[in-house]
Formats: sequence, structure tokens, C-alpha cells
Amino acid sequence: MSSIQPYLMFSGNCEEAIKFYCDVFGGDVQYSTKYKDGPMDVPENWKEKIMHTTFIIRGDQLMASDSFPGNDPVKGNNINLFVSFDKNSSPDEIFSKLAVGGKITLALENTFWGARFGQLVDRYGVSWMFNQELEQPKKSH
Repeated sequence: MSSIQPYLMFSGNCEEAIKFYCDVFGGDVQYSTKYKDGPMDVPENWKEKIMHTTFIIRGDQLMASDSFPGNDPVKGNNINLFVSFDKNSSPDEIFSKLAVGGKITLALENTFWGARFGQLVDRYGVSWMFNQELEQPKKSH
């Protein structure tokens, strides 16, 4: 395991919010991709929304995205903990332990971005995202 980071979820205004946070804290966007860049079928008005962004504020890395259409986050409950694993460590045991008494919302599976990814809500209501690197990260657009 290499890190645990906050992951913010938005209902279509992620780009605006991240610009605001970067302005307030003097931060910088490190990487950003939009839904049009992925293989998912999304409504036309969602193609320009943020699928994933990484930004730095005050030396800390945060991540964010606009929730997939129809899966709007609830204000105040729109923060996940994002757990990163390198390709030489497995998330399976930790994922399974956190899922006990909770709910797996997306089973760990290989993705188009070269990682195994899964999501769950633990028995205490905390939302977790797991990402295991499988190959070299793709370069930003």
C-alpha cells in the first residue's frame, strides 16, 4: 500500500470546485480527464464533466470527479478515502476485511486505465475506493 488520500465527489461542478480550491489554497491541477476520454456511455451533456482529476493544495494530493450520471453524491457525504496499491501489493485482503458488515458497491476488477479498482462502504458508513496499479500510468492529455 502506498497511500490513502481524500477523494471528493461532485454532481457536475467538479471543475468549478477544484478551480475554487486551487485558487483559495494556491494549488495546482496535476492531471485531469473528462468522461468523453473514457469508454463509458454517458449523456452528451456529461461528456465534458470531470471523470478524474488530481490536484495539489498545500503540498497534499487530493483527487476528485463528477459522479457518474444518476449517482449524485449527497452534500456533506461526498468524500471517499482512496487507497492506492502498487502492482506488487494486493488490495484483496484489506478490501475483504473492510467489506465485512458493509456493502461492496463495485467489486475489485480490472479497468481501462490499467488498474484493478473497487469500491465499498464499510460498516461505519465510510466510503472507500481501492486502486491497484497493474501497468505504468497513462500520460495526461
